[in-house]
Amino acid sequence: MFLQVSDVKTQFPLSIRTATTMLLALFLALDAGRTHAAQFDLVGPPGSVAFGAQIAVLPNGNLVVTDPRRPPDGAAYLYSRDLELISTVANVVPNTGSGVSLDSVKIVVLKNGNYLLTNSFWSNGSVSSAGMVAWASGETGLAGAISSANALVGTRTDDNVGETGVHALANGNYVVDSRRWSNGEEMVGAITWGSGSTGVSGAVTPQNSVVGNSFFASVSFGTALTNGNYVIVSRGWGTPQEPSVGGAMWADGSVGATGHMTAENSLIGSTGGDFTLPKVLPLANGNFVIALPYWDNGNEINAGAVVWGDGTKPNVGTISSANALVGARTENWVGYDDVQPLANGNYVVASSFWEGATGTNVGAVTWGNGATGITGEVSAQNSLIGGADFQFIGGDPDYVVDGVVALANGNYVVTSPYWNGQKGAITWGNGTQGTVGVVSPSNSLVGATTGDQLGLSWRSGVTPLANGNYVVASPSWKNASGIDVGAATWVDGSGPRTGSVNASNSLVGTTPMSAGMNVVALTNGHYVVAFPGWDRGAVMQAGAVVWGNGDSGTIGTVSVETALVGAHERDYVGWPIALTDGNYIICSRHFSTDSAAIVGAVTWASGWGGLVGEVNASNSLVGSSPDDSLCSDQFDYLEPRLPAGQYLVASPEFDDGELVDAAAFTWAETPLVGAVNHENSVIGSVRAGGEDGGRRGVFAAYDFANRRLVVGRPASNLVTVMTSSGVFRSGFEDLAVE
Repeated sequence: MFLQVSDVKTQFPLSIRTATTMLLALFLALDAGRTHAAQFDLVGPPGSVAFGAQIAVLPNGNLVVTDPRRPPDGAAYLYSRDLELISTVANVVPNTGSGVSLDSVKIVVLKNGNYLLTNSFWSNGSVSSAGMVAWASGETGLAGAISSANALVGTRTDDNVGETGVHALANGNYVVDSRRWSNGEEMVGAITWGSGSTGVSGAVTPQNSVVGNSFFASVSFGTALTNGNYVIVSRGWGTPQEPSVGGAMWADGSVGATGHMTAENSLIGSTGGDFTLPKVLPLANGNFVIALPYWDNGNEINAGAVVWGDGTKPNVGTISSANALVGARTENWVGYDDVQPLANGNYVVASSFWEGATGTNVGAVTWGNGATGITGEVSAQNSLIGGADFQFIGGDPDYVVDGVVALANGNYVVTSPYWNGQKGAITWGNGTQGTVGVVSPSNSLVGATTGDQLGLSWRSGVTPLANGNYVVASPSWKNASGIDVGAATWVDGSGPRTGSVNASNSLVGTTPMSAGMNVVALTNGHYVVAFPGWDRGAVMQAGAVVWGNGDSGTIGTVSVETALVGAHERDYVGWPIALTDGNYIICSRHFSTDSAAIVGAVTWASGWGGLVGEVNASNSLVGSSPDDSLCSDQFDYLEPRLPAGQYLVASPEFDDGELVDAAAFTWAETPLVGAVNHENSVIGSVRAGGEDGGRRGVFAAYDFANRRLVVGRPASNLVTVMTSSGVFRSGFEDLAVE
């Protein structure tokens, strides 16, 4: 039997709401064990305009929904796990209208299950862009209207409270970064701590915040530490004797901090400009490091420094070689390229412009102990270095590569694509004590030909695998004919690898145009290599994807016998996305059929062997109309961590017949093949819904407590709840149960 019910849930009298909830429960029970999904539409309350603009599922299964365009001043709602309305708060966006951005009100879920509503452009009465951050209980929500009585607010025009970040701490509390906050005379910034259990309300003041001393000494958020504490930085803090030296202040995440940064409570620079472009990085053990590449070592300008900090207490003192790793020469830029925290709590500093006795810009990579730090000058005695001019060990002049990549086993890999005439070198590092010496073929995997540039890839030159091994992507690797065909080389992550990259130890391409080559790690330890620019004979840029064995590597050449390939010119097959169960999908938004161009395709493949053949409607989900571009929002919607290998395909440009850009959403956990339609996808009912409610305005969140997917559809003024993956048999307005 097939039952189809149009079920619209809104704010009716209790008896009707109760009956509706019971009906929903019945449908969910009937759906258990079926091969398709039940779909339920929660329509916005009366007066709603863009209900579902932002959504968030709380750990307890309750649902937060915003509608910034609801007259007269926007609203946000909390629904229970059975979709009963719990609370409504208004005045979240004063002066609403069609021009209001769908993401003007943001939702931040705290670690303890409560949540925040933020709008940095919120008007405090006649004061425009004052900004607000309102705390709400995950159980009861927030009711009434946003004001200083229930929210942290700015009191001056352009205070923009929360504009530069609202940060959830590991202990459930939070920190509000208001870099434009003014003390009435000038913009000095404010960092405000809030309790995750009760929130913080009222105006931002020095009594509840750390604030800057002047415009030049403004404060901003540095980072949240893994132990629940946090760090505040000021690029321009100083004294009359030493102006603008900058500083970093530790704060207790259980009670917060107030007042001002001082030399008595902070790490501070020694000369003006030391804190230009600071980077604060949390370590896995709760400590932190601060990279200051513009720090001056006396007369040596921009020598650079990286200072370790204790994450459990204030760190005080002036930065010097006595408490930091520093450069000894002008423009060593120590810490500029990369500071990489390791899985074991230690860290590695990459300084590709470092100069030593072996030459100019030879580069250096230095290991640091995460429990105590490392101090003194970068040198050949404590670092991995280059052996000649312009080798840029641990980076490259254009900052394309990550100079250091952390492995899952606590070790690390150093990437040096400019080593030895740009042949390139990949060097393994010991994560418990570091690796010291000169990069050479005796301690590194190297390129065989000038210009191979090992590891120089636009996405990731070194991809760490879940089992501790790694794969080196070298799009510029050359074959015997001198053509840049690209190579992907598997490496055991437990120790050094030497030798050169060649066709006998790597997966290699066969045609030029390997610039888009990329490697994706699967959750089971294996990997996938994509060559979107690969030519299939005379079919230019058809694209190819090859599965790789993460335990031993995959060697050979890309071909129709070894890869999933495109069938048409410029199909560009080659955007793999890992699923949580070890399998993966390939997103090919440019894929064309014989009858329509750029319809797009999504192909499921096993993570234990891959898929070989040609992308087509018999092994893939495909679009029907020109420019449907299935999967065009893959980076936004296809990588939420859905359970058990489930995946969401978002296609905001999908056309449903005459309904242009209606948008389609397909949620599945098994391979889907054939054309997208109402039998296998949820399709929008508003023309151009994919434009307004697609890539910029549709939000999907997985409800782990209730094992269902929630999709906000502001263009249709509703939120769709899907209760299991599989086949959908209706549009947004119907609930279908078999």
